[in-house]
Amino acid sequence: MSQVLFVSHSKREDRYYYDASARYRCIFPAEYLNSTGIIAHVVHVNDLHKIDLQPYSHLIAHRPQDDRRLRRYLKKARALGIECIADFDDLLFRPELADESPAVQSGAMDLRSAQNQHRAYLKALRQFRHCWVSTDHLEIHAEQAVPDLNVNVCYNLMSTRWTALADMLPAGERLQNKVIRYMPGTAHHSHDFARIQTALASILNNHADIRLEVVGDMAIDANTFPADQFARLPFVAYDALPQLIASSWLTIAPLEDTEFNRCKSGLKFWESGIFGVPVISSSLPDIERFSNAGLLIGGPEKWPQFIDQLCSAEVYCASSDAAYIQAKNAVFSPATDIRAALLGLTTKAYKPALSTAQIRNQHIYMCAHFGPRWLADSLNPASKDFQTINALQPAALPQGCKDTADIRIKNDLHYKNRSAGRRKIRKLLRNPRLFFIDMLKKMSQRMSRSNRR
Repeated sequence: MSQVLFVSHSKREDRYYYDASARYRCIFPAEYLNSTGIIAHVVHVNDLHKIDLQPYSHLIAHRPQDDRRLRRYLKKARALGIECIADFDDLLFRPELADESPAVQSGAMDLRSAQNQHRAYLKALRQFRHCWVSTDHLEIHAEQAVPDLNVNVCYNLMSTRWTALADMLPAGERLQNKVIRYMPGTAHHSHDFARIQTALASILNNHADIRLEVVGDMAIDANTFPADQFARLPFVAYDALPQLIASSWLTIAPLEDTEFNRCKSGLKFWESGIFGVPVISSSLPDIERFSNAGLLIGGPEKWPQFIDQLCSAEVYCASSDAAYIQAKNAVFSPATDIRAALLGLTTKAYKPALSTAQIRNQHIYMCAHFGPRWLADSLNPASKDFQTINALQPAALPQGCKDTADIRIKNDLHYKNRSAGRRKIRKLLRNPRLFFIDMLKKMSQRMSRSNRR
């Protein structure tokens, strides 16, 4: 039987489940393929040596960078007749555009280091004959970077399991509690937020019943906003986002207009739209595929007008319905995903195996007993819990354990990632001068944020 192996090169290493890119390009597709009868696994490249490649017919390398390890496993896989495919969901392989990457724009990485990383991605991409990308715009760049490459677009899609973790609240209920939420995912978007900060401050000053909440650690001058209408929320686990999104009145997705960002996926729309929550977004080719009344696209000069419109109950309810209808097109299903067809593999009739209540109970039970990364472990043959998790019958799991699950989630989020230390050591050895310049820059930024507080 044909089997598919997704290989993550995430810099988070064994904690790759916390990498949004790894979830969308490895974990969610593998989870869906398994539901259609195709055996699919996910492993981090660090653990690839622990598994036997013999059973696999296809290997999808997500965000590979050129090194001896990549060349070694590609040689071994091809000797076994395994078809190898590169997978990219960001513009990481154009060194001449490295200055547009969020890490450089936010000051988290110097340009020279970013260019070196892009060269490593480009060298890796040249070692493949086939490549999957997440957006139409990214396809153009992949074809330009490696002209003889066979490129296919496999759009990012949501897991049905993730969408079941919260209920869509009635639009009228959200109207009574107008909360605008910004969930950037990483701290690399402070420059994007700065573009709309003045417009947001004006909106709050003109609408006393609207609050703004920013989720995660990002440099923001809180004094810009009315104190009683602005709040910072701590970073939350990805599986806790559905509850947070579903209780929002509106979410926002500001992005600077760069070639790097034009290659990005429109996930900020459908992650909100699937709960009926409208989105105000900067212009983005991939997000524009979902054009509807619940997706308001434009620069900060248009945001006050958008907000005024959404304050109308009639407009808001219609926008909420439209957002939900369009967002359903971004959930994994036989009609939305083409990966199996591209691989030439036959699927069985797809049917969700669990009810919404069973999915939620499964999530609580698994988090309590195996930790919040249980889904990644269930797909990873190198995980110590792989066999145990897959031997369980989700529909028959006992209920309860929520307090234990919450504790394990909290502890795992605050776990000190060992891979971060290793990355710093490698950076120091590669270029000591740039390492210390970067360190001083970050110290200066932290002091500046502390003074603003």
